[in-house]
Amino acid sequence: MSFEPLKNSLNKKFYQAFFNSWRKLDVNFNQTQMENSIFDEEWDSLELKERKRRLTEKINAQLPDGFFEATELLIQITEDLAKSGEKISSYEYFFIPDYIEVFGKNYFNESLNAIKAITQFITCEFAIRPFLEDKPDQVMKHMLVLSKHPHENVRRFSSEGCRPKLPWGMALKSLIKNPSPILPILENPNADKSLFVRKSVANNLNDISKDHPELVIETAKRWQNKNEHTQ
Repeated sequence: MSFEPLKNSLNKKFYQAFFNSWRKLDVNFNQTQMENSIFDEEWDSLELKERKRRLTEKINAQLPDGFFEATELLIQITEDLAKSGEKISSYEYFFIPDYIEVFGKNYFNESLNAIKAITQFITCEFAIRPFLEDKPDQVMKHMLVLSKHPHENVRRFSSEGCRPKLPWGMALKSLIKNPSPILPILENPNADKSLFVRKSVANNLNDISKDHPELVIETAKRWQNKNEHTQ
């Protein structure tokens, strides 16, 4: 049995919905120019991550010059896609948070605000990691606030984004060495009504257990009998 390579789902046909939303929200958008710059003669040879990064880099050419204005437009496009019923939580749209990771390094507050908005639709746990490495104290305080957010995807992000050893993500060396800043964040969603959120808390604890098993055992004992979801 042969399987279609994952990268092949990142194609011109798939992204018509994204281009349609962009064109609707931005009269200056040139779809033909964008498609020609992305899907050129090199496209077929690019692997999955390379295709994602190609999208990230090429959309920058037509987004507004200011980072705040660019991310505001991306948020509007994301919301429009969601309203139209597009399944934007899928990996094909990971280039949107990747834009923040690549181009938001010098726009700390703007990037955190954009991530909070976009992660309600497209998970941003990969995009937040460079910011966690650069300004861990500030970002972890921000994540603590998000752990009480009304949207379940944001609460999940607060846990998933600070996983020390997130698969396919940048390892957070400081949190691997000392995971204690993570625990206050996990205290809030550990008994969340959403299984999606609770699984992320479990994943985070699993990461921590690889280097600090005693800390996870202590945490599990403390949570035991507190709630049916932590039982």
